[in-house]
Amino acid sequence: MKVSYHGHSVVKIETKGKTILIDPFITGNDLTDLKVEDVKPDVII
Repeated sequence: MKVSYHGHSVVKIETKGKTILIDPFITGNDLTDLKVEDVKPDVII
């Protein structure tokens, strides 16, 4: 399992080939390093 923080409460968990995003505030958030077109989560919480 890999857990990573991506700014302003965005947390990504990768486990068993699945990706989970917690509280994803990506668009318009200058504090995150993620880009919407690059993130393909299986679950959003």
